[in-house]
Amino acid sequence: MTRYDSEDGTYLQPTNLGFPFNSYANDYLMVVDDNLGIGWFASDRYQPEGKVCVYTFLQPKSRNTYDYETDSHSTIINAARINSIKDTWKGNEDIIRSARQQLTLKLNSNKDNNANYDFTFIINDHKTYHFLSDFTSSEAKAKFTEYQKKQKELDNLLQTLSQLRQNSKGSTIKSQILQIESQIPALHDSVVSLEKQTRKLELQ
Repeated sequence: MTRYDSEDGTYLQPTNLGFPFNSYANDYLMVVDDNLGIGWFASDRYQPEGKVCVYTFLQPKSRNTYDYETDSHSTIINAARINSIKDTWKGNEDIIRSARQQLTLKLNSNKDNNANYDFTFIINDHKTYHFLSDFTSSEAKAKFTEYQKKQKELDNLLQTLSQLRQNSKGSTIKSQILQIESQIPALHDSVVSLEKQTRKLELQ
């Protein structure tokens, strides 16, 4: 790991982060966006040959450590293998939801970079669609159209919420914020479900 020194335009002396960030596998990259509080970790750890997995994670305020004397052997092994991402979510659902909202806004702000595409939708490791005509399944295409509508509705809500939070004075605005926040979880779950259904139908 290294940090950039903006005063003299150089990078500080790199240091090895050690376990569990570095392992015997090829851990290619870890980077954190301090503004969003979100990071990315790329590794071929326990992946099929020639494959790399990119993980998205929240930047923790404090590091959760494992105790070899009190934690079970299987718990430590599963953590090292990153067997279950959901095991790290317990008690942090609200924080995760907020981070996902910020990430959605960030990703959508970069859509203009792919101006020649109608959209970018990943089907699997080998297929990424950019046009409705890319779909081979009519059912998947219909489901994707439904997904797009819900995603747009979610994007608009998140954008409105972001604007309201910047000017959160007054009981009326606070009431609007609470109302929108109550709508987002169900809408987000609907978007995630439609996304999965689209992929499943296309791959049948």
